[in-house]
Amino acid sequence: PSISLETVIQANPAIMLAGVTMGEGLDAPLRFARNEPRLRDVAARQNNRVYAVDSDTAGRAGPRIVDVIEEFATIIHPELFK
Repeated sequence: PSISLETVIQANPAIMLAGVTMGEGLDAPLRFARNEPRLRDVAARQNNRVYAVDSDTAGRAGPRIVDVIEEFATIIHPELFK
């Protein structure tokens, strides 16, 4: 599912996860989240909490989904994984 940029700005997320894959230009969602001027006041950008996640792994159901959940947990609550 997709949501509008305006919805993201209004929600003011504390963390943003951007799906990336291997290959040239496939990090565009991450670059957008980190550089889009309209997102400059969003808490995630203000606090440097914009992260890349492997969209190949995160976007597929299967046994590796456990790895993705652990990665998300580490991003969201790094203090629990020290």
